[in-house]
Parts: sequence; C-alpha cells; structure tokens
Amino acid sequence: MFARKFTLFVAPLLGLSVQAAVPPEVTLTPVITGVTRPLAMRDAGGGRFYVVQQNGVIVVVDNLVVQPTPLLTLNNASTLCQMAPSASTVTLGFTNPGSLGDERGLLGFDLHPDFANNGFVFVSFSDARGDTAIVRYTVNGGTLADTASCRVVLRIDQDFSNHNGGDIHFGPDGFLYIGMGDGGSANDPCNRAQTLNPADLATTDSNNSGCPVDSNFTSTGNGNAQSRALLGKFLRIDVNNTTPAGANELCADYSDGSAGYAIPTPVGDANPYAGTNGGAGICDEVWSYGWRNPWRWSFDRITGDLLVGDVGQGSREEVDLEIAASAGAGNYGWKGCEGFITANGGTCAGTLPPIVDYSHSAGRCSIAGGYRYRGDFAAMNGVYFYGDSCTGEIFSATQGGGGSWTADGVWQDASSQPSSYSLVAFAEDRQGRLYAIDHAAAIASAGRILEIRTPTQILFRDGFE
Repeated sequence: MFARKFTLFVAPLLGLSVQAAVPPEVTLTPVITGVTRPLAMRDAGGGRFYVVQQNGVIVVVDNLVVQPTPLLTLNNASTLCQMAPSASTVTLGFTNPGSLGDERGLLGFDLHPDFANNGFVFVSFSDARGDTAIVRYTVNGGTLADTASCRVVLRIDQDFSNHNGGDIHFGPDGFLYIGMGDGGSANDPCNRAQTLNPADLATTDSNNSGCPVDSNFTSTGNGNAQSRALLGKFLRIDVNNTTPAGANELCADYSDGSAGYAIPTPVGDANPYAGTNGGAGICDEVWSYGWRNPWRWSFDRITGDLLVGDVGQGSREEVDLEIAASAGAGNYGWKGCEGFITANGGTCAGTLPPIVDYSHSAGRCSIAGGYRYRGDFAAMNGVYFYGDSCTGEIFSATQGGGGSWTADGVWQDASSQPSSYSLVAFAEDRQGRLYAIDHAAAIASAGRILEIRTPTQILFRDGFE
C-alpha cells in the first residue's frame, strides 16, 4: 500500500552529485494585509475568504478587503458550549498566545462540506487550560458566527504547552481529520505518539514528572483522561452524527460514554481500530500514529492524497505522504525516527518513511507544510510547496513517474530576502491558486497573505546541504 520513497537529501551522504530540477519562476505578491498572526485561510466562495488568526479571531475578507466585523472572536464568553448530545454546557475559555513562539491559541478551522446549506464551521483551539478543544459554530449570512450555537465536538488533555498540532480539514470522504502533536516538551517524554491503547499511557516521564492525569481537565466538562492516547495521532471522525451513552472504545467521550461525534464505519472504509477492526481497547478515533507535530497539512484536491509537514526535533524536518487508498493504521515513526534517521535510541524499522526531509542547516528549524499545486499554470501542476518558518524559504518537491519524490530546491521572490518572511502556513483557493501565510515579523508583526504567482522575478538557489 505504501511505496518506499527517496529524496535528494540522502545524496550528499553518499558522496554523489545531484542536480535538482529548476522550478519555473514565481513572485510572492501580498494580496491580504492588516491581519495579525494568521495561521490558515479558507475560501468560502464568491470572493470571500476566512483568515484564521492565532489570537482567536477569524477575519472575514471580501474581494481581498478585510472587513471590520470578524466572523468569530474566541474568549470566555463566546466559548460557552453545549456538550452534545446532552443539554449540559461547559465554559471552555481560550488561551491567547503570548510570544511569537507560543504554540497555543486558535490553531485550526474548516468549513463543513455542506457549509452553503448548514452554515457549520469547525474550530480547533487551546482552551483556558491549554487543552485542545474542537467545537462547531453556525454562521449566519456567511459573515457572523452565532456564539450561542457552540457545540463541543471533542476535547483532548494536553501534557505541555507546545506540540499541539491543531490543523483540521475535511477529507474527500466528508469526515473531519484532526492532526495532533505528541503532547509537547521535547523527545516525547510521555511516549504519546507510539501509545495506541490508553491502558498503556505513561503517567511519569524519565524525570518522574510531567505526565500525570490532569484532574482539573477530567473535572471540567467531563474531560476524559484517556484522551491523552490521542496525542501524536491523526484522528478521523464523523461530525454529522453523535455517539449515545454507553460502552465504547472512544477516548474523548464524556463520562457516560456519549460523544459529540461518531466513528466512521462505512463498509470498506471504517476507521482502522473501530469495533472489530482493531485491537481491544485502542481508541476508535485514531487514523494513524507516530507523529511529532503535524503543524500544517493538506489533501491533494485531485488525488485525495494526504501530505503532511511534520515538525522535527533537533535534526530533520519531514514531509509525509498518505495515499488516498490508504486504510489508515500507518506508523510514521516518531519518536524512534526523525526524518530518515533514527532518534532517541529508537528505530525506523516497520515505520513509514517520509517522501522528503531536510536538515537544520543554515538556520532552518521548523517546517510549514503546504499544498500540491493544482491551478492553471501547467508547469507547476502537481508540485508540492512547503517552507521553513525560521528562514522564510519556500521549498518544493515533485513526484516522478515511478511514484518517487525529489526535492526541487529553494524558491524565493527576487524582491525580498528570505529572512524578511516568517512563513507559518500555506493556503489554496477554489481555483487552485496557492498562498503563503506570513507572520511578517519584519514589519511589526502585521501579518499578510502572499499569492504565489508566475512567471517572473524569482531568485533560485539550487539544492540543500
């Protein structure tokens, strides 16, 4: 099911000289400015975009003009949510991130596939305790979310403040996919990424601290301590249905066994650990595991393949591919494997390798996963774009005829040096055009969205160290 890949990054280790393909020219053109710490953008159609800001505000942009009234602002008042399917409520609150390095806040957003009819939007954020909350709102008229419509989908107890993941997308199958980091700190001290059965959850790390059950989480809104087994995983859930009270193998349900979501169970397309498909006790929500921090990721709009930028620890950043025909249950290696190399005394044996990785040379430190280009410029068709948040460089990778991938090199707009960008994510519109999302630290943190355009003014530097 999974083909083993290769990349130009291994060539220097073998003493070989590899010439990467030279990409066509592009420019990075600012199209939306005046936004604060943007992390994601979704195309709502009709010239309207929603820009997700880490500070808890979702901005409405009509015809590239930021509107004065936001779609949603998260705070203690606006996160009083019904805990469907029951009528009880919980005030989740919101953790507003501090410094630019703070990984908490509003982290993910997507529109329901039937948004035009039901007005449902889903947000992923850090609640007042820094734990992950996935909630649903109803949007009125496409411009304002009804805060009273808030419904809890699921909540996940976080061990630390970093490695939250938090990006969410509806897949081609109509189910909601959630990318969760390993719970934080460094080197996954609680071994969350490789723990599938909540019965095996560690409660202490190597320093005999850091991994206990959070009693405040379990006492607030019936939080489930087993939800820590969802860290370091991709989750796949059905948000069109709920789970009634009773026995189940859910790990983010309430104390009575009910949940604001259901597990996909279509014949031939069920979650890999759902019901009789998986081992006893394994969380039914899990789609895949072995992730460190799948910060930004996307589905290929043509093939349905999943492409993930998984942030590395101290040596390598990686891009992983899961083909659309996958049945899930893949182990993507962390914490025994980082990129193509072993880590923490572990092994890469039996895990799924990335399609490309790169080192932390020349100031590189944190990958921002992107999108595969499916716009109208034929020379870029199928090229996957991603970047590094620390250097501001934009990279690409291309799939060959035999299925293997090659890293193409570094793209850069000739009008600006890479260090002037603080790239954190990418976006695409309904026409397949691509955008880079920039915190723009060099211009007083006034974030911006830049369209990746062709065909002129690029400064290209070939290859990696």
